[in-house]
Amino acid sequence: MPNGASEKDNKEVHKIGEPKRLNNAKDHADIGAALGGMDFETAAKMSGARFVLLKSGVAHLERA
Repeated sequence: MPNGASEKDNKEVHKIGEPKRLNNAKDHADIGAALGGMDFETAAKMSGARFVLLKSGVAHLERA
């Protein structure tokens, strides 16, 4: 896709395959919390709503 001045200028030139359709896809927040790498409760106490504290492997992945 070539760059354009706006979204309307960005035209799809070539497409390979079709996107996968996931029926039971999980939300990234649910996965991160289940792995113990995203702590929403502590983050809310520290800074308020809409913030997350990243820990362990999730924090390393974010910085990679």
